[in-house]
Amino acid sequence: MLRPEDILAARFLFARLPQIREALIEHVDTLKALSDRPGLLPTLQEAEVITPPQASYLHAAVEAYKRERGMRIYGQRLVESGVPVERLQAVVNRLQAGGSMAVLGASLTEAGLIPLETEERLRAAAQEVLEAQLLELVVEFEANASRPEARRVRSATTRKFLSQAVGLGGAVDSALVEESSEGAGRALGDAEANAETRRLDPPAPPDQVQAPVEGLRLPSATGKLLRTRLEEKLGDVSEFEVPSWVDTSDPRRGERVKGYEILARIGVGAMGIVYLAREEGRPERPVALKVLPPEADDDAKGRFKREILANSFFSHPGALDIYDAGESASGEHYLAMEFFDGRDVALLLAEETRLEPALALRIAIQTLEPLLAAHEAALVHRDLKPDNILLSHDRSTARLMDFGLALIGDLGNFQSKVFETRKFGITGTPHYLSPEQAADDELTPSSDLYSLGVVLYQMLAGRLPFKAKSPKGWVMAHMTKPPLPLLEANPELSALPARLPELIDGLLQKEPEDRPSGAELAAGLAQVLGAIS
Repeated sequence: MLRPEDILAARFLFARLPQIREALIEHVDTLKALSDRPGLLPTLQEAEVITPPQASYLHAAVEAYKRERGMRIYGQRLVESGVPVERLQAVVNRLQAGGSMAVLGASLTEAGLIPLETEERLRAAAQEVLEAQLLELVVEFEANASRPEARRVRSATTRKFLSQAVGLGGAVDSALVEESSEGAGRALGDAEANAETRRLDPPAPPDQVQAPVEGLRLPSATGKLLRTRLEEKLGDVSEFEVPSWVDTSDPRRGERVKGYEILARIGVGAMGIVYLAREEGRPERPVALKVLPPEADDDAKGRFKREILANSFFSHPGALDIYDAGESASGEHYLAMEFFDGRDVALLLAEETRLEPALALRIAIQTLEPLLAAHEAALVHRDLKPDNILLSHDRSTARLMDFGLALIGDLGNFQSKVFETRKFGITGTPHYLSPEQAADDELTPSSDLYSLGVVLYQMLAGRLPFKAKSPKGWVMAHMTKPPLPLLEANPELSALPARLPELIDGLLQKEPEDRPSGAELAAGLAQVLGAIS
């Protein structure tokens, strides 16, 4: 069964990768007859029509397109309700890439530009319009693909795919697959051709609150990422320069793992060794190559598999991307991911104990952005801690990494294909667990916000909000003990806006419903940072 997200992804692929159009059309046509598949991109990736990086970036493109369209609709509603265009534009300009209607709404109410009840009503109305317009994509596709002149019986190749690649495990009823590749191709082609002439959403507000976007043109940031991954680079490329801080004396330097040449060792983690590597045929792109020994247990392999799968559901410029994964001829499991020239915040805290408030807030904001995008994709990180936040050497950019413990909320039939990270016991790092995670209860995005609150507290105070001597002690502290008030942990912070300790106090509440939402947190952190910068 096709979803709007499938149609959008198909259009992007149809336009950008013409060499896979025939396979794409057959897969799209197949999904129309089936109701138990997780979606077009996972299906194409499973059938090896597209690569994991392509699936990841296409998913990001679809989500970015939906967010941008929603923001335009919402922006128009706000202007029509009396929000001054100039003030609205100023708030929009302060939002980072990937900002959502919820974040914009929270920022507007925080700034006193619109009452909360009005904002919620307008946002709900905008969401309804967005969902109706997305549904229109499916209706339009079905109408174009079902033209009588385009119907014929499918080929033997298609039948083979239906019975094997999709994994039905049996014969396929020909009545389910009568619609032809020609019909699906016509629908995709017509949709692509019409993209430049028909706009599905209302006009944008004046003064370019959100620039008008025709058809399926992507936001600039996401479009750049897609072009980097999906199109061949032209002209000569030069090799990247190996940073001075990596260990080039590692004995494995020069060895190859599949198509990756090891250049240096970045570090050793709980789940393997991470190397700086060069990909064959891509000398300009450094790769962080995480390698597991053949004897690694199922828990470690499960983390690899979860991280790969999470990356196919979610991608954001503020999170590290997964390029490739597999098993070498010698039995080593490897994970090739984006190399980020920086170090984790845990190392920084070990050296400096606590950070300047402005730096701590920037790190928290830049960590929250990809976290909220993950939450929108039904992911819960479950292991948010300083070790999983990278900071560039100039301290301007923070990146979130390691979704190896992520709770993936919409696996469908893929659940049986994912290793369980832990069959019993608590998952996560004891010092940063939310109370519900410590109690092994059901988790929501609020659990990650609690962990982010602990991290922010530590960056500002130079210590954790609790003290304990054992993992069990930390579990009990999160569940039962009140945190040491932030201003007692660091009295110097009393000179900062009172909103900051209020936010942290709210994040560390024992009950998830008592904590601020992600949008409220984003607006509050931005407000405090703006006041002290």
